[in-house]
Amino acid sequence: MEPIFPLHEERINMFCGMPVCIITKEGTRHIGILSHCRGGRITLNGDQAGPAISSETPVGDEKKAKDKHAKKGKKAETKKAAAVPAKAEIQAYPFDPFYPYPGPGPYPVPYRPYNPFGETFAIDLSLIAFLFLLL
Repeated sequence: MEPIFPLHEERINMFCGMPVCIITKEGTRHIGILSHCRGGRITLNGDQAGPAISSETPVGDEKKAKDKHAKKGKKAETKKAAAVPAKAEIQAYPFDPFYPYPGPGPYPVPYRPYNPFGETFAIDLSLIAFLFLLL
């Protein structure tokens, strides 16, 4: 075990994705995979993917730029598509004996991956006495 000190967000975020042990001021221990540290809170066993921060143009501006270019080309494409008659397939699977079978039904409960450290857990930085990196 290696202590992680000081308990600042920048320092803690260096260890995202690694197993850690949190010991609170009350003495309780929590072990899990460090997901992220934001807004004065540490999250264990959560989603690794957070919102992407980019210095490029926002998504809305890209969409508007694409729409302007796409509108000009759409009119020409629809005229070309209307001129060619569509062909219909008569039988997609002529000799497949299992074709009408729709397959297994949906699972009753959505699949959740097994996490050996338990459910997502979040705690404020002010409640933490020690934070250890597990090696």
